[in-house]
Amino acid sequence: MLINVGSKLINPAQVLWIEPAPSTRETPRSTIHFVGGETLTVSADLDWIASRQTAIFPAPPGYQAVRATPPRQSDEDRSVDYDTLPVVAFRFDGASNLLLDPITPEGTLGDYYAVIGPDGRCWDVDREYENVEAFKRSFSEDWANDKAVWSGEAA
Repeated sequence: MLINVGSKLINPAQVLWIEPAPSTRETPRSTIHFVGGETLTVSADLDWIASRQTAIFPAPPGYQAVRATPPRQSDEDRSVDYDTLPVVAFRFDGASNLLLDPITPEGTLGDYYAVIGPDGRCWDVDREYENVEAFKRSFSEDWANDKAVWSGEAA
């Protein structure tokens, strides 16, 4: 895991502690103390630094992701398309709505997806579903409601 601070990638294994530093021009600052005795002061508060951590680790066997591709507003008659991809890794970055973001052979999945566990249960950033069909049903209904709002058909 590395911490991305400005243009520097910092190895947390080399960090002893991080503490607030005096602000300059009302900009929060923190000082990073390293194992070798060096220090680095950066223009960032502690919460921001903590949110910049990224870890990627292999996915256990059996995880998949279902990606939803909604139609464009101009494609009135098209429904939501779904495709299922294997999850090869998970990313934890501290900033996601999901605790772990799935990574597939195609990379990350964008805004509309759910993770399918080895037991068949499924979850997205908002809820957990009994299975992938329940996710698809819920997403398609939500999308139809959004489409009605866009087209002015909603009550």
